[in-house]
Amino acid sequence: MKYKVTLLFIMIMLLFFSSPVARTDSGGGGRFEITTVTMKFEETNATFTVQFRLDPLASLYISFFGSRSLEPKVQSIFTGFNDAEIIKLGMDRAVVSVKDVSRSQKYIDSSGNVRKDFFHDSHPFAGTIPHLLVYTPDSPRPKELFYTNSTPNTFYSED
Repeated sequence: MKYKVTLLFIMIMLLFFSSPVARTDSGGGGRFEITTVTMKFEETNATFTVQFRLDPLASLYISFFGSRSLEPKVQSIFTGFNDAEIIKLGMDRAVVSVKDVSRSQKYIDSSGNVRKDFFHDSHPFAGTIPHLLVYTPDSPRPKELFYTNSTPNTFYSED
C-alpha cells in the first residue's frame, strides 16, 4: 500500500513538472493568475493584499510543499517598490507591506491644528493588474482601476 501511494505521488509530480501549465507565467491561463490587488495606505506606508488563482496542479503542489515556492512570484510583482516584505502567504492570497511609498507634509489648518497630508507618486508593478482597489485613510470608498500596470498618483490626508 505504501508503495502505491509513493508511486502515485511521484506520477503526479512528474505530470506537474512535465506539463506546459507548470512552466507558464501569470499571463493568461498560467499556474499563477492575479485577480485583484487591494492597496491600503497607512501614513507613508501601504499594505497590499494580492488575491490570485492557482490552477489545480499548482494547488496540489502547494498543498504538498507549502506556499514558500510562491514567494518569488509574489515578490516579483513589487519590483518597482523599495522595501516590500511579504507578511502572509496562502493558497489564494498574499499580504505585502511596503514602507515609505508616500511622502508627508505637515501644516497648520485654519483652526490652528497641526495636520498632515500625504502624496503618493505612481509606482510600477511588474505586470498588469486586472483589478486594483486603492483605499486612503480619508475616504471609505476605494479608487478602482482596471488593467493597470502601476499605482495611481494619490493625495490623501490623515483621518
